[in-house]
Amino acid sequence: MRRCEPVTAATIVNVGGKEPDGTPSAIGRWTFETKKVRDELLPHVRGNVLNAFAGKTKLDVNGADIVRNDINPERDADLHVDAATLDTEFDERSFDAVILDPPFDQTQSDEHYDGLHARDMGDVRKAVASLVRPGGEIVEFGWSMWGAADYFDGWTRDRRVVFRRGIPDRQPVFMTVDRNAQRRLIE
Repeated sequence: MRRCEPVTAATIVNVGGKEPDGTPSAIGRWTFETKKVRDELLPHVRGNVLNAFAGKTKLDVNGADIVRNDINPERDADLHVDAATLDTEFDERSFDAVILDPPFDQTQSDEHYDGLHARDMGDVRKAVASLVRPGGEIVEFGWSMWGAADYFDGWTRDRRVVFRRGIPDRQPVFMTVDRNAQRRLIE
């Protein structure tokens, strides 16, 4: 594992209370249904995007071409494969961004996804890192701030966001944005 450069600050977002339409605001089963989370994610959704753990929430962003993958064959998605094998489905450097929002742990997977889960996030990161164009990003959500910049040379950490959930003893959700800073001399 490589050591990434430190980021000087994290954006702290408090999640709780009400959404603009009056519904409760909380990070639940479908992460991107929470407006504050969506607002932090959407600036990174541009160009050709792979949503590797699509779930049920569709990200509709003007101008973005979003490919949806969900391991659950009952979900509305373009592909239904284990995210750790996505590198066999696409050519290298096919995407400007990849979104990783997996079930954060086995308990979540068992409770909300009938036990369906990616084999290992290390394998998933490795598979999708090759799919990101130079200058492109991996946006990852989870219980920690580990991401591509922590594992691979040529990646930098551009951003980190901490979503503090409404109750003080609830584990925060983290978002990291890692950029593929590699450039190839010969194409």
